[in-house]
Amino acid sequence: MGSEGTAPAFAYPVRVRFQDIDAAGIVFYARFFDWAHEAFEEWMRTRGTTIAELTSVRDVGMPLVHAEADYAGPARHDDRLVVRVADVELRPRSVQFTFSIEGDDGSPRATVKHVHACIDMARFRAREWPERLRTALSGA
Repeated sequence: MGSEGTAPAFAYPVRVRFQDIDAAGIVFYARFFDWAHEAFEEWMRTRGTTIAELTSVRDVGMPLVHAEADYAGPARHDDRLVVRVADVELRPRSVQFTFSIEGDDGSPRATVKHVHACIDMARFRAREWPERLRTALSGA
């Protein structure tokens, strides 16, 4: 994975629960961000680490600094969705994840982007990725 981005093979299944929907009977928009973050955490497990392990050292943080979503179609109670890590763009001091969320029939529901900065926790300033994080995020 590099600055050009990649298409990692990872899918996180989700079933829309009653608590996920709003008064209009469709998924409340913020849930798409939750599912993208859940997929990110599970994707990290497939990379051989967890967010808890990465943050336990406490010298490096990965705060979310930007989030956006485009919605393509409604998701309703009891729908089965798939959240895919569609792209990971590792930059010197940040990483951008693009998640595609689809119905189990492949119909698009949303695209979510998260940008996480790499920071020095002692100074709370941007820094380059330490090797252990670069490896986990890039798969190198």
